[in-house]
Amino acid sequence: MQDQKFLETSRNVYYTSYLVIFSILHGYYFEIYKLSIINLFLLLSSINYWRRPIQGFRRNLDITMVSISLIYHLYYVYLYNYYQYLYLLLISILSYIISNTLIEKKIYKLGHIFHSILHILANINNFYLYNFINLNSN
Repeated sequence: MQDQKFLETSRNVYYTSYLVIFSILHGYYFEIYKLSIINLFLLLSSINYWRRPIQGFRRNLDITMVSISLIYHLYYVYLYNYYQYLYLLLISILSYIISNTLIEKKIYKLGHIFHSILHILANINNFYLYNFINLNSN
C-alpha cells in the first residue's frame, strides 16, 4: 500500500500527464498518425494510473505504454536520423532516476516534481521530433 503522503504529493504528476494532449495534436497536425495514436494510449494509461497511483495492474499498464511509446519514437528517430532526440531523452531518463531515488527516500514532493519535469521534457522532445519529421518528409 502506498504512503498517504505519496498519494497527496502526486497530484502534479497527474496534471502534467495531460501534456501528452499537445503531442497527440502536434503529431496529428503533421499527419504522423501512428505516433498520435500511441500517444493517445499513453495519455489514457498515464491519467488512469496517476489519478490514484498505487502498485498494480494500472501502473504496469502505464509502464508498458511508456515503453511502447518510447520504442515507436526511437524508431522514428532512427528512420529520420534525428539523433538530437537522444540528448533530451537522456536528461529525461536522469530526471526519472532522480525522481525514483527521491521517492524511495520518501522525499515525495521533490520526487514528483522531477517526474513532472520528465513529462514536460518528453513532450518538448516530441515537438522537436515531429517538426523535424515534417520538415524532412516532403
